[in-house]
Amino acid sequence: MSLLDNDIYAVFIDFDDTLIHTSYANYLAYKKAVYDILGINITYIDERFTHLALLEIEKDINKVKNIINCKNKYYNKYLKYTYINNNLLDVLKNLNADKIILVTNGNKDRVDKTLKYHNLQSLFYKQFYIKPTNSYSSKYLDVFNNITENNLNISIENIIIFENSDLEILKAINSGFKTDKIFKIPLKIYTKKEII
Repeated sequence: MSLLDNDIYAVFIDFDDTLIHTSYANYLAYKKAVYDILGINITYIDERFTHLALLEIEKDINKVKNIINCKNKYYNKYLKYTYINNNLLDVLKNLNADKIILVTNGNKDRVDKTLKYHNLQSLFYKQFYIKPTNSYSSKYLDVFNNITENNLNISIENIIIFENSDLEILKAINSGFKTDKIFKIPLKIYTKKEII
């Protein structure tokens, strides 16, 4: 299947480490927040540092919430360590798609600031910030249900998805999205030498 087929009416695209590589900036913000609140130095790992990794360090949910809030505030100073996936951006700009829709579990303020930093705010027809209701729910199905309720008249067969997470891809497939229209974006893990 060619991505330039005429039957593409919408593109659903993930944000973190799909459209923009944010893992290292995310790690640096977490590192500062964890150090400031717990006095612990965390080391860089070759995968995304998330609240689940944080729960391995700290079990007190109030401290975890405080660390996450601080991480979101500190993130701005590390925006220079975020990188656009230019290959994907070129594909998006050349698609014959009526609507490009951002679908992310990311913090709205952090995502918006990153898009502004890279001057990509106008790329999207709509942006959806999804808070997962359970681990089996597909963020893409949530958005699809939302847009069909708002009479945007888009068929699930005519949606392309770009995603880096195997779990999110599996949830999308299990929700009825077409396998041949889901594209896995390889996660780019930058080495410290590439970043610093």
